[in-house]
Amino acid sequence: MNRRPALFLLLYLAAILYLSLYPWTFVPHPGPRTLNWVPLDTRRAILDAFLNVVFYMPLGAAAFVSLRPRLLDKRLGAGAAIGALAFGTLVSLAVELTQLSIPTRFGNLTDLVSDSAGTLLGITVVIVATSPPLASRLRVLYSPSVLLLGLWAVWQAFLF
Repeated sequence: MNRRPALFLLLYLAAILYLSLYPWTFVPHPGPRTLNWVPLDTRRAILDAFLNVVFYMPLGAAAFVSLRPRLLDKRLGAGAAIGALAFGTLVSLAVELTQLSIPTRFGNLTDLVSDSAGTLLGITVVIVATSPPLASRLRVLYSPSVLLLGLWAVWQAFLF
């Protein structure tokens, strides 16, 4: 397992769990509670689905890079991709089921599918970005200053 991506994965997972399960008030509900579909018929629902995809992309990318062996054997790379997708989907399922016990939160199948799609998209971005033709062009972005600039831009984009 690659240590830096694994550390990032752990920290990012903690952030997802913290933000997804806030305010950390759990109330047991009698009877079965199930996840339902939320139709994407309003701007809010579409934005929520889009943000779920975006927020799970780093999780999928970090899980894939953490599990991927250093020597890129195609079979082992496929196993890492499947493992990362399963990990992201299981994290999302756990979050959505737990949200059913939080009075102010609402777990649903639309979020589960969006989160899984984000995980898969993150894995795909890593595979494409590390392919030899594209990787040589992206070397300029490996600088820590580019990372800091990118993080600053993301911070400025959120209106929290």
